[in-house]
Amino acid sequence: MHSIWQEQIDFPVYPILKRDKKTDILYVGATLEHAVEAHFRKEAGNAVMIIEEKSIADMSELGGIGILRATNMNEFKALCILRNYIIKHHIPCDLEIISETSIQVHPIKLFLFMTKDVEVYEQTKITSRQGKRLDIESAYIDAGQVIEDLVRKDIFIYFLRQISQRLQNRIFWRSESIKIIIWYCLIREN
Repeated sequence: MHSIWQEQIDFPVYPILKRDKKTDILYVGATLEHAVEAHFRKEAGNAVMIIEEKSIADMSELGGIGILRATNMNEFKALCILRNYIIKHHIPCDLEIISETSIQVHPIKLFLFMTKDVEVYEQTKITSRQGKRLDIESAYIDAGQVIEDLVRKDIFIYFLRQISQRLQNRIFWRSESIKIIIWYCLIREN
């Protein structure tokens, strides 16, 4: 089953991982949250990889509804960061600002943009693990950090919480314009 978003997009063919790999950060699950976070971590100089056990083009849950909504101040800060990043970099994801605390995007277009420079493998299932060494039957992945997908319900709200906590302090401070955005959000909090 496809979402309406997927019917409008031609997906790239993602390879199946068949050789040993080493990465700084491994994301298990092809979600919009993982794609965005992997993009920013890659920009920060980390080696990142996303693996998915399904065929990504067939994942109806990746389509979602495309609405990102902030329900608290941390989510609002993350939403400000993402919204302004999309605008600044002219990301072709059909951004529509619904309100100060909500945006709508084409989730597949955003996923594809954010993963264009990230190693993504599909139909790659973890069969066992020892610490941060994962066995995928045909090969091993050694990862400095493994970030796993949660149950795929309301990933956008989870995404907004996590991007604020994981990325804000280390990656975004490099950009003066993002500092101003965060400063603006902090003033609004007080």
